This record gives sequence, C-alpha cells and structure tokens, in this order.
Amino acid sequence: MMNQKDEYVLMQFTGLLDKNGKEIYEGDVVRRSDKNYVGEVRYQNARYEIQYDCHHEDFNAKPNYYVVLGNIYENPELLK
Repeated sequence: MMNQKDEYVLMQFTGLLDKNGKEIYEGDVVRRSDKNYVGEVRYQNARYEIQYDCHHEDFNAKPNYYVVLGNIYENPELLK
C-alpha cells in the first residue's frame, strides 16, 4: 500500500469581506466591479494590496468593490 502525502496551502484571512459577503484571503483572485480589473490579493509592505498586470492598489480602502473569483492555487488560469 502506498502512502499518499496530502499537500496543503495555508491562506491568511485579510479580515475583509467582498461585496457578496465572502471572506477574502491572501492569494485570492478578485475582480474590481467598478473597473472590471482582475488581480491577486497579496500581503506586501505591511498591508494587503491587489496586484494587477501593470499596477497595484491598496486593498483595505474599499473591499466592497471586489468579488472573489477563486484563488491562485485552484484557479491560476484566472490571472491569464
């Protein structure tokens, strides 16, 4: 019998909810609803930011603008 090792990735909760009330974690892929931008939630410079293709923005300002689409571990295609 073979041992199968499960792999887990711990994701840090930001303490914020998206516009639908879903918890937002570091590594989540979110869409900014007012501008239709898609980016990744990252913890950098002692704060949470959204990293887009060509820029980033402070995430803590208006979390109700965002909708969680998935995360970079289960849905990496969302950032392409």
